[in-house]
Amino acid sequence: MGCSLADSACENDEGKPGGKSVDVPAFKIDKYEVSVAEYEACITAGKCQCPKDFQRNKYCNIGVEGRASHPANCVDWQ
Repeated sequence: MGCSLADSACENDEGKPGGKSVDVPAFKIDKYEVSVAEYEACITAGKCQCPKDFQRNKYCNIGVEGRASHPANCVDWQ
């Protein structure tokens, strides 16, 4: 985790150069990205929070007509 030694654009919040080892517990991951339509259904069901949308960030797919099959993006780790 963190910045690689060769990263000339390392930011202060990325940790020490060279990174540090971390243990990651077992997890599951889908084979395919979650679509905007799937993520919006999760929001409607009350199980997911609305991330930034197109109105707040022009690079986000949520809230854009015609992007239901696009991957849901602008979802942070929280």
